[in-house]
Amino acid sequence: MNDGNFHTVEFLLIGKNFTMRIDGGVSQTIINEGDRERLDVSDPLYFGGVPPDIKDSAYKRWHIRHTKSFGGKSASTLVSAA
Repeated sequence: MNDGNFHTVEFLLIGKNFTMRIDGGVSQTIINEGDRERLDVSDPLYFGGVPPDIKDSAYKRWHIRHTKSFGGKSASTLVSAA
């Protein structure tokens, strides 16, 4: 959503379930059908887009629906592990 305003975007990852919610609205959840039970963050983790030099291979390997980058701005990002 690129409307010039700041928004609250929440991500929740539990096992194979990934949930996203924007501005407290309705949550959208996907379930990873891959072999791994958890997200492996030893590789780079990108928010808002994938660098041009890896976008084609990432699109073929993972559940990426679009290769366009996020057009907007972020005030802050918090990543927390339980």
